[in-house]
Amino acid sequence: MTRLMGAAALGMAIFASGEASAQQQILTAVSADPPGAGNDDTRVNTTAGGIVGTNLNGVDARATTDYGVNKIFAQGTSTTEVYASSAWLDTFTVAGTGMVHLSFTFTIDGAVSGNNASSAWNYKVAALRGGDWSLNGSDGWQSTNYGRQLSTGNDYDTLILKRTTAGLVTYADARDFDGFYNYTNVNGGPGSFASRALRDTGPLGEYYEITSASGNNVTVNRLYDGFFQRSINGGAFQTFQYTNTAAGGPQLLAAYNNVKANYSLIASGALCPDDECSTNSTGMTVIDPTSFTLDFDLAAGSVFTLASWLYADDVDDGTVDFFNTAKVTGVNVSAGGSLASASGALSPLPGGGYGYPAAVSGVPEPATWAMMIMGFGLIGAAMRRRHATPLVLAA
Repeated sequence: MTRLMGAAALGMAIFASGEASAQQQILTAVSADPPGAGNDDTRVNTTAGGIVGTNLNGVDARATTDYGVNKIFAQGTSTTEVYASSAWLDTFTVAGTGMVHLSFTFTIDGAVSGNNASSAWNYKVAALRGGDWSLNGSDGWQSTNYGRQLSTGNDYDTLILKRTTAGLVTYADARDFDGFYNYTNVNGGPGSFASRALRDTGPLGEYYEITSASGNNVTVNRLYDGFFQRSINGGAFQTFQYTNTAAGGPQLLAAYNNVKANYSLIASGALCPDDECSTNSTGMTVIDPTSFTLDFDLAAGSVFTLASWLYADDVDDGTVDFFNTAKVTGVNVSAGGSLASASGALSPLPGGGYGYPAAVSGVPEPATWAMMIMGFGLIGAAMRRRHATPLVLAA
């Protein structure tokens, strides 16, 4: 995938989109992409538990999503690539007193086979500040202003986490996981863009990177807690204090506080932390149940959004099979704290902690269905044998 490296702008202008997009808390999509424009088959569902699929030109792509559960299956051919995505997000309110410790555990298992050098897949989660994030699809770069084209798209090759405030739109590319950039259009002219890294960490600690570009001039500002650094056109970073009015310190301090309080990435995790999972395999690679946990602290009264997405992109000669499951397997809150979800799907468990019923119980997996059917058959056969046995009365 093409990626815009760098990160965000001296001005904190937010990209204003004329497009009205309904919030999508569940976004499930598959697409088959044979050669030639307009020949693809794309299916989208935005309801919990909804299943979409396509078998155009002999491919097999399926996906379904529920709160706490992601499932995809992608099997392409040498002439037709497939894409499958399962994404959900939920907004939470933290209650209690003081700081509350939160813990979310995610588990995934499945299998990958074939040589898919061009494909990309991963299972990723992120916790972001604020409660008005939503999911949307995008069909790639908009060349006229180097920003993301927010649209329903034709192929959903990019998932967008979007936050709308006061009619303005800011968004982060969920696929480019290591960046989590906000992309904005500075003045609408070609060669001008701005982006904001929602969080990054370097030798000096955590910072938010804000890049502005106009024509051939690119300015990068890294905003730390207490100071900022600046690089112009790839030059060495110089350090400034926020009190430096000539360098725009007060404005950047306001930008730092704004991003940190309203747009920043709190915590993130992935099955493959290096952005994408490897798909080059001569045989089948089995992913045994593997878990990772997001741990973070928030003040009581805080609102945050948790996003989870499982995707496979550009799969041709091979299979990416995670229709077994990727799910939330544990949610815990420190003593004295509590958690409420906007979906209403998260609920306290009898033994403590919280869970999503769909993730805890779920629909039986294919292997489970097979065992159940076999079991029913054996029971039926036993019952038939029992009913066929003659009743012998004692003399």
